[in-house]
Amino acid sequence: ISSAYDGSGQTVAIIDAYASPTILSDVNQWSTNRGLPTMTNGQFKQVVAPGTFRRPENKKQDPQGWYGEESLDVEAVHGMAPAANIVYVGAPNNYQDLDAAMNYVVDRHVANIVTNSYGFPTELLHPGFIIPEEQTFIQGAIEGIGIYFSSGDGGDETSVVGYATPDWPASSPWVTAVGGT
Repeated sequence: ISSAYDGSGQTVAIIDAYASPTILSDVNQWSTNRGLPTMTNGQFKQVVAPGTFRRPENKKQDPQGWYGEESLDVEAVHGMAPAANIVYVGAPNNYQDLDAAMNYVVDRHVANIVTNSYGFPTELLHPGFIIPEEQTFIQGAIEGIGIYFSSGDGGDETSVVGYATPDWPASSPWVTAVGGT
């Protein structure tokens, strides 16, 4: 892709759980190491619920374990589109508040591109979980919002579910599955 396509005029929303307190400095150090322009506060924005920063570590949710993923996601977008604006939306937990973050982004049309690097090992989830998300994805599609999901960190999930499948929601017909997001 030509370097003329640098993301100018685009806003990308990144949804993850929690919020790294060092995300902007992490991304700027990564950018400096690669000769990319650093991000300014005007180019990068974090939207998080109260109490999301500096969550105490616990084994079940592992808030601090998400910090590296958050920085990696912002670095990947900034590396591909260094002139794009990035809005990081951090859910206060890694459960259904991720859905609330997606709803926030789509309902308020925060960005035309939404990237997510979380998922579940199969689409065989309770319909009460899938249907509301699918409705948000459909709304995004109707409004021209591209929604992208990682196809998963666990390969084709055969060892987990017994057959090859991407993670859900990457398997939803309303999103674009991307390897390595």
